[in-house]
Amino acid sequence: MTREQWLNQFVRAIRPIFRAAGYPLPEIKVDIQQMPHTVWVNPAPLEIIIADNVHDGIRAAEILVRTLIWKSTSWFEPLAVKVGYATHKPCGKRLSPLLTAVVDEMPPYPQVYSRAEWLKLFTREMRSWFKKAGIDLPNIEVFPGQILPGYPNVGTVLLEDGRCHIYLVSSMKETFSIATLLTYEFARCAVGFGGDANSMAAHVGLSVSSWGTQGGFTYLQLVTYLTSIIADLGPYPEK
Repeated sequence: MTREQWLNQFVRAIRPIFRAAGYPLPEIKVDIQQMPHTVWVNPAPLEIIIADNVHDGIRAAEILVRTLIWKSTSWFEPLAVKVGYATHKPCGKRLSPLLTAVVDEMPPYPQVYSRAEWLKLFTREMRSWFKKAGIDLPNIEVFPGQILPGYPNVGTVLLEDGRCHIYLVSSMKETFSIATLLTYEFARCAVGFGGDANSMAAHVGLSVSSWGTQGGFTYLQLVTYLTSIIADLGPYPEK
């Protein structure tokens, strides 16, 4: 089963829910494409395009339900309540038990990325985060399953040409721990040889203080951003 097939099957499964809410869905085609936006809609005939960097079934279902609500009515909130979409909850938690049960009854959302590909996508998303904090990251490549002598979990090599290689041990599997660990290593890459990685990490939100540095982010903002990335990418792959 492809992701397109999974998403179109999900639409068929939730048609009765929208019909019971008084908004029967029209004919819809759902596609997957590489694009900078999370979702795109072509109006006639209705085609919903989900970005290929959304790798979690619940997150894809949330995006699809939200888009279908917007395309069904100009009064978003009343229909959202009727079909079971909670706008006030964080990503990954917005579907009602009824809609979540639909996802649970379907096959697993097709996963297509290896660890190396997951790390590449994560690095791309974090590059945007550092950019928002006014920091341009150098060329960074993360190598899974490799480690430098003397470094138990992760080792970073800053090359003379400005590139940065990060080696991540294969035994690390907890997704959020990997995300925060790499955030610090990205900070090390940003400051280069002899720079203050701790101050840079605090600037982008990796600090126990609830207040970010001037022009930077708070820890809560960073956690929210990391959580949204993980919701889109899915958990760190097994291999």
